[in-house]
Amino acid sequence: KNLGSGKDILFLPTKNHLYDPILVNLAKKFHPSKNLNYEIFSGLSKKLKKKTIIKLFPSKESIITKGIWMNRFGNSFKEIYFSNEKSITFFKKAKIVILDDISTAFYELVYLNIPFILVIENLEQFNGKLRSKLKKLKKLKILFSNSSEAARFLNKNSENIDLWWTRQINTKVFRDIKKSLFNESKKDIDNLLIKRLLKLKN
Repeated sequence: KNLGSGKDILFLPTKNHLYDPILVNLAKKFHPSKNLNYEIFSGLSKKLKKKTIIKLFPSKESIITKGIWMNRFGNSFKEIYFSNEKSITFFKKAKIVILDDISTAFYELVYLNIPFILVIENLEQFNGKLRSKLKKLKKLKILFSNSSEAARFLNKNSENIDLWWTRQINTKVFRDIKKSLFNESKKDIDNLLIKRLLKLKN
């Protein structure tokens, strides 16, 4: 049984910024009002919306982002947080996690075999090696480049996430990606993080 065996649809947006000190145009994933999470949520069925939890990055910018979620969607979702509580606490309650970037959470979810999807419009921001791996995830329906496709996938498969995920993680493609991610990244991964993840799996 996977660690993530709850009932919630968990959105885990990357940290929002009010401006970019280097670039004139703020990347969409960082934008408090233009990121893809709103589009994905809008496309969900009413039933899934009521099961949705949004866990924002704990920062002052998230106060603004929370206000945008409330103004656009009222109480149509289950809950919204921007506390310092560790994401792993929310993973345990989640049926599936929605990510919009490659972050620590991505590595945690892969390592722990918790169901997730990635929604990233443009892969050119990543280096060639990682981009190649991500393209393979697209074939497994784990990566989406379109928010509408991601929402349709969730609506269609929400009742069978565990079955779908079990199939994906047992494919050679996923196993190879997982192995290479941690073999190539082990020098950069905090040993304390790995120990914590191992403890959670036992």
